Amino acid sequence: MGFHSWEPYHFHYADETTPLKLDSQLLDNSPYEGGDLNRKCVLTLSIVSVVFNIVVGGTGFVFAFQRNSASIYAFAAECLLDMLSSIIVIWQYLTPHYSFARERVACMLLGLFFILSAVAIISKAMDDLIVRESPTWIPVLIILAGVGAAACFLLAVIKFILAKRLGSLSLVLDGINSLISSFCAVAIIVSDLVYDSNPEVWYMDAVLSTVAALIMLLVGAKRRGLPCATMNDVLHPAGAMDRVRGALRAVLEYIDAAQLADRL
Repeated sequence: MGFHSWEPYHFHYADETTPLKLDSQLLDNSPYEGGDLNRKCVLTLSIVSVVFNIVVGGTGFVFAFQRNSASIYAFAAECLLDMLSSIIVIWQYLTPHYSFARERVACMLLGLFFILSAVAIISKAMDDLIVRESPTWIPVLIILAGVGAAACFLLAVIKFILAKRLGSLSLVLDGINSLISSFCAVAIIVSDLVYDSNPEVWYMDAVLSTVAALIMLLVGAKRRGLPCATMNDVLHPAGAMDRVRGALRAVLEYIDAAQLADRL
C-alpha cells in the first residue's frame, strides 16, 4: 500500500463507530502500514517538534510581552498548541498497532486545543483594535520569525507525508497545526515590515493574527465533525477562504468605522 490520493476519503460523523483514518483498509489493532519504521519516524519527528516549539514558543511569549503584538501572541500560542498536539501524537503512537480509541481521543483533543487557542488569539487581537495598540519594533524578531516559519513549514510537510503513509488523521491535524504556525511567523514579518514603512497601517498586526485564529477556529469547530470540516477546508479551501474573507471583511469594516468615529 503506497501513497493514496486524498480525494476518495470523506469523513462523516454519524455515529461513534465511524473510522477516524485516511486509509479505509486500516483495521483496529492492526499493524501500521510500513511496519514499525514509520511509527518510529513519527515518534522521532514529534519529539523534535516538542523541543523546537518549547524553545521558539517560549521565546515568542517573551517578545510578545515586550512588544505587545497580537501576531507574536498568535505565533507563540500556535507553538504551544503544536507542542501539545505533538505530545498527543507521541501518546497515540507509543503502541505499535493502530487504535481507533486513541485516534478518536487524539482528534477530539486537537480540535479542543484549536478552539481554545483561536479564542485567546482573537480576544487579544480585538483588544488591540479597540485600544488602537501599535506594535513596538524589535528587529531580532525578523530572524526568529524567519527561522520559525521555515522550520514549521518543513515539519508540516514531513507530518503530511507520514500521515499519508500511516493513514492517520490525527497526524494530518498535527501537520495543519505546524502549517498555521508557519503562517503566524510569516504574519509577524509582514506586519513588522508594513508597520515600519507605514505606521498608519497599525492594524495589520491584529488583522493577520485574526486571520490565523479564524483558520484555527475552522479546523477545530464542531469537535465531532472536526475531520470533515478540516479535510474539506484544507484540501478544498475555496469554501473555507470564503468564510475567512467574510470574517476579515467584518474586521476591516470595524476598523473603518473606528477611524471615522475618531475623525468626527
